[in-house]
Amino acid sequence: MRRNAARILLSVIGAVIGATFLSAGAALAYWATTDSSHPAQAMAATLATPTAGTQNGTATPTTVPIKWTAPTGYTSAGYTVLRCSGSSCTNFTAISNGTCSGTITGTSCADTDTGLSAGTTYSYEVEAHLANWVSSPGSSFHAATSTLTQLVFTTQPSSNQNIQATGTGSFSVAVTIEDANGNKASHDSSDTVTLAIASAHNPGGGTLSCTGGLTATASSGVASFTGCAITKAGSGYQLTASSATDSALTAPANANSFNITAGNASQVAATSGAGQSATANAAFTNPLVATVQDANGNPVPGVSVTFAGPSSGASVSFGSTGCTSNPHTYSCVATSGSNGQATSSAFTANTKLGTYTISASATGLTSASFSESNIQTAITSLVTANGGGGTAGKLNAGDTITITFSGQIDASKVCSGWTNGSTGTQSTSNGSTITVNNTASNGDDVLSFSRNPFACGTFNFGSIDLGSSQYVTSPGNSHQAVTFSNSTISYNGTTHTLQIILGSMGGSGTENVVPSSALTLSLSTSVLDTGDNALSAYAYTTASGQQF
Repeated sequence: MRRNAARILLSVIGAVIGATFLSAGAALAYWATTDSSHPAQAMAATLATPTAGTQNGTATPTTVPIKWTAPTGYTSAGYTVLRCSGSSCTNFTAISNGTCSGTITGTSCADTDTGLSAGTTYSYEVEAHLANWVSSPGSSFHAATSTLTQLVFTTQPSSNQNIQATGTGSFSVAVTIEDANGNKASHDSSDTVTLAIASAHNPGGGTLSCTGGLTATASSGVASFTGCAITKAGSGYQLTASSATDSALTAPANANSFNITAGNASQVAATSGAGQSATANAAFTNPLVATVQDANGNPVPGVSVTFAGPSSGASVSFGSTGCTSNPHTYSCVATSGSNGQATSSAFTANTKLGTYTISASATGLTSASFSESNIQTAITSLVTANGGGGTAGKLNAGDTITITFSGQIDASKVCSGWTNGSTGTQSTSNGSTITVNNTASNGDDVLSFSRNPFACGTFNFGSIDLGSSQYVTSPGNSHQAVTFSNSTISYNGTTHTLQIILGSMGGSGTENVVPSSALTLSLSTSVLDTGDNALSAYAYTTASGQQF
């Protein structure tokens, strides 16, 4: 009876042991002891391996999703994922960090190991766990991180934003390295990115600068630029970016258009009007134009600019239109317009001669200067004309002699009965006599006033060498003359012309026809300009070809 009971007990024990081994699976590969002091492995039956490993959906530059099928014949307590780089690699090691590291309880995970590189194919194997046993790795399979394809602006000036130019305004830029699906390459801290102004979107011809330079190394997939600024004002700027380390990365397609406006005013620059000259009390041809600029030469509107000549000596007088006197006539204030330009009113020379500087200044800004000159009046022409209808080449009543000056002369210095500075015509004839005879040292005929007009208490003119001895001839070389009584002399203050009209002819000399000659004026040195300054010269000779 006892023997039968023992046999029955042994049979039960054997059945339990057999069942245990069967429940562990018919395919144990090996078991591993967990004794940390004496690790050992022992061959046993064979555990089934995981199968059907594959990529599980879309990867990113830093993440590879994978999955596999559980082994048959037992329920795995977990899995270890191994990886190596490349499609034919054999040096598999367990993933050391990320969500596929350690023991995985499910049959999928996303490999987020920080060692992953974008655009790289990896080989994977999976081992199954049961108690202290680990299966052989299943068949290897391949999966890959996505390829980096593009640069994208993730920080940039907003659309139509107004930013002041270099020296006043600045902005920041961030360029992110991404794959085609917009996933950031957060493991990329080696590629470089260079920032620039898009060549087709540089309306002001500006220059871009950033505090750390225009090339930056990515940090976790982002290249950052700070303190960026553009020198020239303009509307519609756009940025671009490129990578010298990865030429496959396309330029950002999301660049905004923005505007650069002038920075704070820093200087006044002379634009036009410098280097002019005028005679005493005469107007200069052009007004002065000064441009208010920032440090980069961009025009700045709305700034008051003061134009100021010297307070004494040679200087100017500004008109009242377009520029407000401040508070003297030699200075005025104008405001810069949208183009940054401030324009003076018309201005005239005072009566003092010399070269001087007119400044253009604004509070707190570097000023500009214009060099101008008040110059001596000059004789510019002497022209004769047959005005009486007489024989050409002969002196006749009504013939004219017109002397033109570069500026106004003091009319009172010619005829004391005239007024200095008048712009009208002043004339006199009563009592005047002009005489022509051959009194020149070379025998030429000379025209001069032998009697002054009655209206002129003091009269100054001089004489004109007619350049020939044939206008008047005298029998027996007696120096007989031709006279013209009541000849008219006049001065026009607008055209700056002194004109003589020959009066009634008389005298004993004989007139002859002179086809042409060169005349020489010797003007009295008592004749001065309207500021009572001496003329630049008192002698003037015409070209040959003058004819009465």
